[in-house]
Amino acid sequence: MKKKVLSIIMILCMLLAALPATAFSAVKYNIWVGGVQVTSANAEDVFRDGTVSYDGNTNTLTLNEAEILEGLKVGDIYCGIYTLSDLKIELKGKTRIYLEEEDKCYNGIKALGDIEIKGNGELHVRARGDYAKGIWTDGEFSVGFGALVYSSGLGGEKAGDSGAVWAKEGIIIADGMVESFEYAKVIEYYDENEKADFYVFSADKKSPSLRAYIEKTPVYYSGDVNPNDAVTMHKVLVMSSDNGTVKTIGIPLGGSEVRLEFAPKKGSEFKGFTIWDTTFKTVEVKDRGNNVYSFTMPKNSVYVNAEFVKVGETNPLPYTDVNEAEWYGKAIRYAYENGLVEGAITGDKFGPGENASRAMIIYMLWKAEGMPLAADAGFSDVKVGDYFKAAVDWAKESGISVGYGSTFGAYDNVTREQMVTILYRYAIYKGADVSVGLNTNILSYNDAFGISEYAIPAMQWACGSGVISGDGANLFPQGYTTKAQLAQVIMMLEEKI
Repeated sequence: MKKKVLSIIMILCMLLAALPATAFSAVKYNIWVGGVQVTSANAEDVFRDGTVSYDGNTNTLTLNEAEILEGLKVGDIYCGIYTLSDLKIELKGKTRIYLEEEDKCYNGIKALGDIEIKGNGELHVRARGDYAKGIWTDGEFSVGFGALVYSSGLGGEKAGDSGAVWAKEGIIIADGMVESFEYAKVIEYYDENEKADFYVFSADKKSPSLRAYIEKTPVYYSGDVNPNDAVTMHKVLVMSSDNGTVKTIGIPLGGSEVRLEFAPKKGSEFKGFTIWDTTFKTVEVKDRGNNVYSFTMPKNSVYVNAEFVKVGETNPLPYTDVNEAEWYGKAIRYAYENGLVEGAITGDKFGPGENASRAMIIYMLWKAEGMPLAADAGFSDVKVGDYFKAAVDWAKESGISVGYGSTFGAYDNVTREQMVTILYRYAIYKGADVSVGLNTNILSYNDAFGISEYAIPAMQWACGSGVISGDGANLFPQGYTTKAQLAQVIMMLEEKI
């Protein structure tokens, strides 16, 4: 028996000896980290310090407190991480990719495919030199919730071609497309706590998953922008419609042209649209024919309300002072068709430019909630027979508005900070996620310190969620809200929650 086993072993040894040496060489993967090519031999611990590992089956690179200070030379560029394919990065702890040696050009991470970053760690990328880019992908760049990425690419003479993140096929944050055109950057803002400027790769500053630090030059979406210009990206926000779609074409930089294409669904027709900016000013448009319009992007975001109606249907508003072609047209129609103002607005006048009262905002929310019953609130200035009596009772019982002690102030003009506070409490009452307010910076507004202390969380939420916006410099917390503006924000709130 022993002789038989020994013979088998000898035969195996002879077969193994006959195999070429390459049969035992490590498999080489098309990814380099810190100038080191990843292979099957080093994949479990690329740097021999437990900070970098790679799974060749899933193309997943795990970074755990890694420090990458060298790069692979690809042409004239040194890349901290370089791959010829898609790349998934799992973040653990805090990883640094700092490539800053003088007279060299660096890319922190470069992939010829998609880059997907997940995990609960941090990634800090700094790349320097002409054409430097913090992160560059020829595919899509995406970051999942929980991962925090700081990226910067600071150029020299060719600074216009430098940038924090370049993503040819678009930027996706937490499964939502932020920018879909080639090489895009988005919102710029100032972080008061860190005393620094950032670009936020987020549709509306909600819990930013990716922040690109601005050091000396801005981050650009392409190389044909003057590096001495400060460029800020805004948004074109299209209100939803059941009977048609709206496509935006162009880059929403202040002063650039953006086009709108309106496409009605089968059985519907396009009746027109309204467009206004976040200061409620109407934006001038040009008719390009075939339901295509263009406008010059202002220095703030814009809203678009399109009207698509089913063929043969007409339902004019009963208000003689409402022009549906104005920015507030769709909002007032929404309030009317959903019965939100029935009882508060009587006769044939809506009064879009008139100040809204505290009673009116509570009444509209109460109607939207289905007119629930509640115990008597006991306010001395709210009487049986007042159209808003049941609404005020419900508001106090639910904690949405507690009044001024023994009085409610029903006929007082509602200020903007009172309005957002009521809406904020209503959102909480509805179970909506209001955590966006925790990460929303409002100190850049000139009148931020004029906000009453009780209204600060609500104002942060309102700005962060896009329910309201200032005029670019001011929030006007003590300013009054018109009936048209109230209808607009309630329509937007109802769509969000």
